[in-house]
Amino acid sequence: KYMMVTVYCGTTHGYVPRIITSIASNALTLDHALPSVPDNGAAVIASSKYTRANTGHLSMAFKVKRDDVLYTLLGCKCESAKISSINARGTAILETTWSVSDWNTTAAASLPATTLTGITAAKAPVIKGAPFAIAAVEELIHSMEFDFGAKFSFIDATNALGTDQADSANAGVEMVASEPGGSFKAYYAAGHMTVFAAGTEQALAIQSMGGSTGVAWGLYVPKMQTMLPTFEDHNGMLGEGIAFKVTD
Repeated sequence: KYMMVTVYCGTTHGYVPRIITSIASNALTLDHALPSVPDNGAAVIASSKYTRANTGHLSMAFKVKRDDVLYTLLGCKCESAKISSINARGTAILETTWSVSDWNTTAAASLPATTLTGITAAKAPVIKGAPFAIAAVEELIHSMEFDFGAKFSFIDATNALGTDQADSANAGVEMVASEPGGSFKAYYAAGHMTVFAAGTEQALAIQSMGGSTGVAWGLYVPKMQTMLPTFEDHNGMLGEGIAFKVTD
């Protein structure tokens, strides 16, 4: 449930991405209809699903080379994470910022191997063939971003990590708040204001194939509420900027 699948819908539409909203025995219900009925035996490609954890978060370590100095950054706490550059001619980017507990220039003699394999070898897909749907109805948008909205605090302590990390006052990290949300830029529709005024909860989905069956990604929000739309000029056309907050 909530994983993305790509379904082969014949030569006209090719592989089409959708989100699974429920499973009953061998029947999948998708977030919105496919453009055509797949043939019997048509390929269905599964995906990996990532979702927010409420507990068990860990710090990160990074190796950074600046000029000829190799730094090791330890006990790093995520300050923000969002997906940006989702637009009609863009490449989706995962943006993160970090705070560092401790660092040194002596813990590593060299950088990790640079030979990329598996998922790390796949280039991020350019946004194309990416349907955007609200309440299972496709709508035209020209850009979007999503903020994971998680806030973490250091578990600071007088003894912290002891001799393992003598200079650090931080013994770990804890998620203390979560307010995921985002925004999208659509073309004017009277229904945007109607939905906002009613406070209606809706599902939001975007999926992108990136032109390849092996490189695909998607985002699904089962329940979100939009905020007050604002009018915008988009290439001489009347557009709207619409922020949303996630309730599930």
